[in-house]
Amino acid sequence: MKRRYVIICLFLLIACCIPFAGCGSGDPSVFVFLSVRMKGNGDGTITAVAQNEFELAHTAVPIELSVMFSEDYQSDISKMQTVKSERTDDLKPFGSFSVDVTAADGYFCAVVSYSVNGDVRYIQTETLQYDLNGNRVQSPENGS
Repeated sequence: MKRRYVIICLFLLIACCIPFAGCGSGDPSVFVFLSVRMKGNGDGTITAVAQNEFELAHTAVPIELSVMFSEDYQSDISKMQTVKSERTDDLKPFGSFSVDVTAADGYFCAVVSYSVNGDVRYIQTETLQYDLNGNRVQSPENGS
């Protein structure tokens, strides 16, 4: 019963999205759900991961995954420095892409930038504090 419910929901989702996706017009439209997260590894590194959670009608979606750093808490990434940035030409459906950086005492966030139909879009994690070992630190600045 649960499987039938999931199949019906997916069918309804596809039926609702196709008219808005421009599938019949020949335009290179995309319906994609991307996520980004960070984790401290406890070995002196921090990993940022971008994942393609769902995609309707696969179209190549090039992305750039960047890890940002600041010694002081910043919510504005323009005030942070880029530690590492890597690109992939196509994050395949349900695929993931990661960037590892060396940990430092300070604040990190991950940013995914991608372009769909010429529009650049961004997804950003919250700014999190890590120590030299790559462990997350509870910080009063961001309440986590």
